[in-house]
Amino acid sequence: MSARPLLVVKFGGTSLEPAERAETAARTVADLARETAVVVVVSAPGRAGSPYATDTLLELTHQEGMGKDPAEVDALIACGEVVSAALFALRLRGLGLDARSLTGAQAGIVTDGVWGQARLTGVDPTILQELVSAGTIPVVAGFQGDHQGRTTTLGRGGSDLSAVALGAALEAPVVIFTDVDGVYTADPRLVADARRLPALSYEDAALLSYRGAKVLHPRAAEMALGYRVEVTVARPPEATAGTLITDAGRAAQRTREIAEPLVVGGVTAQSDRVQLTLEVGDPGAPAVGDLTSLFDGLATAGISLDLIDVGGDHVRFTVDAADRAAARKVLRALGIGFREREGCAKVSVVGGGMHGRPGVMARVVRALQSAGVPILQSADAHNVISCLVPGEQEHEAVRSLHREFFGAG
Repeated sequence: MSARPLLVVKFGGTSLEPAERAETAARTVADLARETAVVVVVSAPGRAGSPYATDTLLELTHQEGMGKDPAEVDALIACGEVVSAALFALRLRGLGLDARSLTGAQAGIVTDGVWGQARLTGVDPTILQELVSAGTIPVVAGFQGDHQGRTTTLGRGGSDLSAVALGAALEAPVVIFTDVDGVYTADPRLVADARRLPALSYEDAALLSYRGAKVLHPRAAEMALGYRVEVTVARPPEATAGTLITDAGRAAQRTREIAEPLVVGGVTAQSDRVQLTLEVGDPGAPAVGDLTSLFDGLATAGISLDLIDVGGDHVRFTVDAADRAAARKVLRALGIGFREREGCAKVSVVGGGMHGRPGVMARVVRALQSAGVPILQSADAHNVISCLVPGEQEHEAVRSLHREFFGAG
């Protein structure tokens, strides 16, 4: 390995198009390379409309006469990141740097065989270490890996996971470059006075990601937590001016803040939720205790449940709108009646400072009620409270909760 410190940096598709942004990204790497060895991870270039965007490639599979094979779909959509890596390596070479593009497989990323949502099973960083030792900047195609010689993809946003996995394998910090300059207390597009967080614990970062924050992929946050990979979320060219995600004690040291964590670290929202209420209390309906087959069936169908509420005479939960048809199919096959409420949203307040602090739920309820937002369902844990609300009131719910806990919004 190089005697110089090592840094893994990841650029999303929005950081690589148009050409001016790609040039800024390349010059950011060139500046970093003066002080440290760098491994780069890139996403596909842009969204639908760009010729190699994931959405554009998926459209090709919708042509008449196309068969269905998820393994071949993975092979197709992984091409976007491969193109992006090659183009970025060429940009770096244009700046006089020695760079080489690699697929996820060539970079040593190994996965299981769940096409489209593969999970990492290992990383062999040997080739990356050899390239770095030789003074070459590896540019790795994110979002993908290898399963028994075939290309797999990690799910949308999986390039974040690629970067954190390489950081773990190389024992190097990671910078996730994106189009915002860090993690905020709420989506700044919804809350004008949302505040950028200078530092965030691994636990809060993972919770915010899973509850809808878009800055870091949830599985990447989870891996950073598990392997204690220091991650900074920033906007190029400032690699150190964003949000540092690390151990709480080290985060406090970095920001020179000696204080207990905020009661709430952030407010998030997830749209397009569907609430399903099962008719288990009706005459002739199955009892709650007989519903093991239901949850087994939903799990087998790959449907993730949220806000699960099982009582003496009722079962209620939510699913993503994209899973509604599959959930209906499972319920009908088991002969279970149900009611649906479409167009819902889940809003959450997240923060390690909530644990053991009485009155947080009261403040959540007061904030939503004062804004005229009904609570359709709720769930809480020691560091997160979530409420299901009508989708058309999602933005007002976020703003009212931000006002309650941060005094603005």
